[in-house]
Amino acid sequence: MLASMKLRTKMLLFICGVAFLSFSATIVIISGISTKNAEKDAFRLVMETANKSSTEVRSEIDKAVIAANTLSEMLSAIDSSEHTVSRAMVVDMLHSVAVIHNDFFGVWAVWEPNTFDGRDSSMDVNQPGTAENGQFRPNLQRYSGKLVKSKTGMPAEGSKGSEWYWTPLRTGKPFITKPTAYEVNGVPIMMISATSPIIVNGKTVGVAGIDYGMDKMKEIISLIKPFDTGFGILNFSDGSVVTHPDEKAIGKKLISSKALQATNSLQSYQEILQTKDFNGDALSVSVPVKFGEDLDIWNLTIRVSMDKVLAAANALRTTNIIIGIVSLLVLFVVVYFISTLIIARPINLAIAGLRDIAEGEGAAIPDAAGNLVIALKMDLAFVNPYKKYGEN
Repeated sequence: MLASMKLRTKMLLFICGVAFLSFSATIVIISGISTKNAEKDAFRLVMETANKSSTEVRSEIDKAVIAANTLSEMLSAIDSSEHTVSRAMVVDMLHSVAVIHNDFFGVWAVWEPNTFDGRDSSMDVNQPGTAENGQFRPNLQRYSGKLVKSKTGMPAEGSKGSEWYWTPLRTGKPFITKPTAYEVNGVPIMMISATSPIIVNGKTVGVAGIDYGMDKMKEIISLIKPFDTGFGILNFSDGSVVTHPDEKAIGKKLISSKALQATNSLQSYQEILQTKDFNGDALSVSVPVKFGEDLDIWNLTIRVSMDKVLAAANALRTTNIIIGIVSLLVLFVVVYFISTLIIARPINLAIAGLRDIAEGEGAAIPDAAGNLVIALKMDLAFVNPYKKYGEN
């Protein structure tokens, strides 16, 4: 088949074929490099954003954690003091803390029965912070919108939602509760309690705590928008969602087990997965949020559409393809004219002249430069001078 093709066709196929393969290989290589670079740049950007945001979240929650630890140390010192400190004085101290930190929804403490002053049975239950059985459980809270002196509720051990008290009491270590919705002025607000044990002479006698709203953390997470459509997710230590752009996702476990395992080991984790948030793949980056030595590790995850991540690389690939197609068309036209006017036409003329010579219609004669050229025989009658008249 190739042998039967014309020379011009062979030249077009060969030159344009080589050019096509070269352009294709170049486009594939450039696209691959640009895609990898885009993924690396996206990972770097998302990781920097995640680390920055996790630091901001930790800083906010640390306000409550540090306040709770400081409060428990103060109350432990008061309980250990030889000087008598009344319940009213403790209530006033908690009130002062609540006034200074007006972003705290609650400042409270709970002592085990008869561990504060040993006089629970004889105490006036109408005193601020004194429960019906005389137990000292002062609470300064803003759940009604204004600062009020009240009593801290006492859950039964093992009951649902009782970890805020019994975990630090039994372990002797600080604890942060899972975010829970509480009504403030009739509006549900997600809140945590940062708790710390009150320890006297090596024995845990009570728990002090700070109730802190999640609004600031929600604001921090809402500002995470890499590549315009990306978003952040704050997860509790068990992987359940604390903050998400979709309120319906709160409480669900959307983080992968591998990512959760990595962050619980204080390692970041990167993966590409399918989610309902985007059409197609998503780049997911998870980083740990560590609050303290003895506290659970939370997790911050950022997800970005891979279509957005690779948009620039895909645009570059499309541009390269267009340039390649245009270049091939230009090359085709150039090769066509070169093969037709410069190569094929003279060869065809030479072939035609040689054919005429073979048929006795022309001759190859040298030109002034010594090159052979084809001269066609003119239609003239030649007379042989040696031929006698009348001879055939």
